[in-house]
Amino acid sequence: MVHVVIVDDEEIMRGLVGQIVAMLGWTSTSATSAIQALPVIRREMPDVVISDVGMPGANGIELLIAIKEDPNLAHIPVVIMSSIDREDEAQAAGCAAFIAKPFPLEAMLQLLARVAPPEDSS
Repeated sequence: MVHVVIVDDEEIMRGLVGQIVAMLGWTSTSATSAIQALPVIRREMPDVVISDVGMPGANGIELLIAIKEDPNLAHIPVVIMSSIDREDEAQAAGCAAFIAKPFPLEAMLQLLARVAPPEDSS
């Protein structure tokens, strides 16, 4: 089963993305900041990370860079979501995909289906 870590300082957004993840039959864990998320990601080794950009402390781009610089985490696809246009910066840092907020439900479902690793059918 695919496991996702959702990182956003807004409770409503964490809940919404968590519901979308659940619609796909996946599990999720959430974190309220990039600083809180990194140890969770290291511990849980998720299949995908979905992170907002604008958060207090370290932002989502900084979290993405930390993930990509860690040899144990670099393989994890990171989806960056933001209400401001940071797509070029996110792509340069190595994100798997970028989605602008607010996003249509179908757009997030399609994006997650594209970036998630294939499930083991054994």
